[in-house]
Amino acid sequence: MPDGEQVSYLENRERGAVARQDAVRTIFANGGVDAILSLIDTANAPHRIGIAVANSIEADEAFPLALDCIKSKSQKRQEFAIQFFNAHCRQSGWAVLDRALNDVKSVEGFNPKVVSAIYLLASPVDLKTCLQRIEAESESVQDAYWRSVNRLDFVQVDVDEEIFDYSVQRLLTVGRSLSVAQLVWRRKVSAELLIRTLEQIPIDWSNGTDTIDNDPSYICTELFNRLDKFENVSDEAIARLEIPFIGMIGQHRPNLALHIIGMIGQHRPNLALHKEALREPSLFADLIAMVSKRADGTDENVADDRTSEAQVSFSYKVLSSLRGLPGQMEDGTIDLEALTAWVLEVRRFCEERDCKDVGDQQIGEVLANAPVGDDGVCPCEPVRDLLDDLPMATHIGRSFVVGKINLRSMTTRGLYDDGAQEHSLAEKYRMDAAKIAAKWPFTAKLLREIANDYDSDAHFHDVRSAWTEATVF
Repeated sequence: MPDGEQVSYLENRERGAVARQDAVRTIFANGGVDAILSLIDTANAPHRIGIAVANSIEADEAFPLALDCIKSKSQKRQEFAIQFFNAHCRQSGWAVLDRALNDVKSVEGFNPKVVSAIYLLASPVDLKTCLQRIEAESESVQDAYWRSVNRLDFVQVDVDEEIFDYSVQRLLTVGRSLSVAQLVWRRKVSAELLIRTLEQIPIDWSNGTDTIDNDPSYICTELFNRLDKFENVSDEAIARLEIPFIGMIGQHRPNLALHIIGMIGQHRPNLALHKEALREPSLFADLIAMVSKRADGTDENVADDRTSEAQVSFSYKVLSSLRGLPGQMEDGTIDLEALTAWVLEVRRFCEERDCKDVGDQQIGEVLANAPVGDDGVCPCEPVRDLLDDLPMATHIGRSFVVGKINLRSMTTRGLYDDGAQEHSLAEKYRMDAAKIAAKWPFTAKLLREIANDYDSDAHFHDVRSAWTEATVF
């Protein structure tokens, strides 16, 4: 470029392309195919050489070279061949690809993956024709194509609904549900397709048939959130889809386990699984079994000896993030009969699963979610009736106390502040206990235990405040 000459980016790129074509033409004239192969093997950008060869060397001379490279195991040679055929395909349509297909198929016992690779070259250029022609090939060629095709080929602006729907169904058939998830999560699709995709993801994850570069938890969560909006899809059906994701965690790519668990937190705090666990005692017991150690003192989990740490974490997060109560109606009132039946069934299932003690703890923490009663005292009257009237209440009571304390939000206080906050809470719980002691003595006892815990916290902060005043200048 002459000194001081100003050119645009496009002009500069065009000059570079012309220079590469001249260089490739010279190298080929002096050294033939071997020289081009040597250039490909040492180049940082072999795909640019493919474009240059396609535009500077006669097709009859370059074609055998490109065909050998597409069959090669060398990634650089494959990149060269892909761009060579792409360039010819854009210039002359299917003529050069047909020639390559005929050449490959002329060999008895040809490799279907090589045939598939040639079709893969045409997908970004002429997807519709490519899909029509691939359907005429053998099952082995079709299978190789759908297992390898780039999902981005199906996000082209001109891909119609029929082609898109057909393509995602074929991708699901070969176990590429994660790729389908990336295709459909921003596209208007049917509930049936969302359900099939979410059903397939844990299976494909377990089998290792599909992977994606991005964090899958966000995409999966978006699919669930969209499914929530379909009125004809029940919470029970969605919960059944969420449960297999527990088994998905920690398999093949354990470093992503915490990202999948993130579905419970940042991305999807309200699972259908939450509602279903509060409706179906056996499911609640299954989650408890997942986090429980065996009663014989061994380290294995009750649910499955192969339960991973990440699966345990997932189940624990489901349990600890439960809000609401079994038997709670839409208006917030509690059906005591339904609540009592749920508690008794959970205890029965947990005893069958050898996790009765942990089951009682989890029941107590669920009951801590009870709303305020008509008299202004928490828990509400149905929960008090349950705690006082059932013989197993003493085993659940302490967990109710712990759960109630754990529900308190984070506190802030100044450097010299004492335990005034905790003193106030302790006084409130004692007053509430006094109000209900005559009718619900056991529940009143639990409220006094909560008050005693806050007394201990208050004493700690009082001592800390006094020490701070005495030592900080």
